[in-house]
Amino acid sequence: MGKLLPSPRVLAWCAWLSLAGILYLTLLPFQFGEVSLARAWEIYLSISVPEPASINYPQWFANVVMFLPLGFFWAAWLGWRVRRRVGRLVVVAGVALLALAVTCVVEFLQIWLPYRYPAIADISANFLGGVLGGVLWLLLWPRFEAAVAAGRTAQEGRLRRQLCHAAEGVERAREPLRRALVWICPGYILLLVAFHHGFGPYHLEGEWAWERRSVIRWIPFYAHYHVSEWAALRSVLAHLALYIPLGGAVWLLSRRPAQRFGQLGLMAALCAGLVATGMEAGKLFLVTGRPDTSGVVIAVVAAVTTAWLLGALSRQNPALRGGSPPGGRSDR
Repeated sequence: MGKLLPSPRVLAWCAWLSLAGILYLTLLPFQFGEVSLARAWEIYLSISVPEPASINYPQWFANVVMFLPLGFFWAAWLGWRVRRRVGRLVVVAGVALLALAVTCVVEFLQIWLPYRYPAIADISANFLGGVLGGVLWLLLWPRFEAAVAAGRTAQEGRLRRQLCHAAEGVERAREPLRRALVWICPGYILLLVAFHHGFGPYHLEGEWAWERRSVIRWIPFYAHYHVSEWAALRSVLAHLALYIPLGGAVWLLSRRPAQRFGQLGLMAALCAGLVATGMEAGKLFLVTGRPDTSGVVIAVVAAVTTAWLLGALSRQNPALRGGSPPGGRSDR
């Protein structure tokens, strides 16, 4: 059961990736203009607190969500060995300062970017997101550690029983779902086409499509630079929801559903990457289509994460691990 807790190395990767993701998304398209440092500092100091009625709240909420992972993973990594409550409060305070420093630096650098401006509303949302992420860690992580410890020290630990029962239920549903894939796949493909292409209008000429290759957005999430954070968040969530079933299908079709992450994740990544690439490439045949590599990246993340979670759940099934059910009983 101890394996349920991510190692410090995994948490470090998640922490640094969350920071890198924020820097990438907030500093797109990396086309810095010519503004003197003195002028930039003058602009930065001149930003004022906006009126509540003038704030774009959906966009403000999207900024909060963007900084949640940073607060959570940095707190989880820095507070891995911290057990006292006072120490954990210090970790959350440090993470809050980190979120504030990151958002202040990002907003300052945006002065050099076209169509981006520093704003107090953005700073407040980003800071709040980092703080909430740290608070979530403070509230949830000790309970999770206690539950895992109970499951590790007692065979009848509630968390262990719940995981085993859930794994057994998922395994029972696996075979019927595999048979149903034959009927589900055509509808799923139609859903993908409808979402990405809207069923046309198409211009089915290879030479015409090849000439349109210049419209491809090669930089992931570059298109989100031209829309609001709220619209970008909705787009990402829609793509995630669309490709989560693909990760589930890879897990269903796997001969060893409880296999380790490497093989299962690789299969999910290849499958999602090929399907998403095909969907994006098909946009070249649309009159107004514009392929975007963001869809491929999101598809791979969604499918790999889903396959990994289902595989991890399968490994809690005593029958697949060669162990006995909770409580030491065995049907054999």
